[in-house]
Amino acid sequence: MMKNRTQSILPVLTAIALAMAARGAFAAVGFTAPQLPESPYDDTGIATNFVISAQFDNARTFSVSLDFDATATNTLELAFGVDDDSNGELAWNETDFILGWRCGEWVCRDMALDAGHSVAASTGQKQFCWALGLNSDMTPLSLSVRDGSVSIPFPVSAGMFSPEWNVCRVTARGMGGQLYVAKGSLIAPGFTLRFK
Repeated sequence: MMKNRTQSILPVLTAIALAMAARGAFAAVGFTAPQLPESPYDDTGIATNFVISAQFDNARTFSVSLDFDATATNTLELAFGVDDDSNGELAWNETDFILGWRCGEWVCRDMALDAGHSVAASTGQKQFCWALGLNSDMTPLSLSVRDGSVSIPFPVSAGMFSPEWNVCRVTARGMGGQLYVAKGSLIAPGFTLRFK
């Protein structure tokens, strides 16, 4: 069913902030991605792509947090990968890793290993925190995943991080007019990359 086109665009804010700290100095530069338009159909999703850079020496932690109202019918996912054709959009065949909420479950999918995991969860307001520890060669070492105060038992896999990633795609389905916040960071001594 077509929605009224005079409705305002979906109140989604995707901002990218880059903060660098070195020897006590702090500098920040902010970017704002275009707001996502509301889908004209009830059963479709919306998505946006934005450029990231994961190529930092001595990176030790890759983290993502999601704050939104989860239902049994909505989806909020982040996909990471390399935009091989340089068209600014992360296609399915360019996607290495997917993380997020899908219709009542937390999901993560390592596309390189073709391995996916899901954990059923209650609905309602969510504060999801994902923190992946990295080895000195930037391969995954340890993982902490929480839904509020509840630990989620996702196993660590090799495809959960790559320094080659250059695009993140955020996809929302069934979110209605609800606001969500998606944040991420790549932390190294003296350097932090955050997207919000």
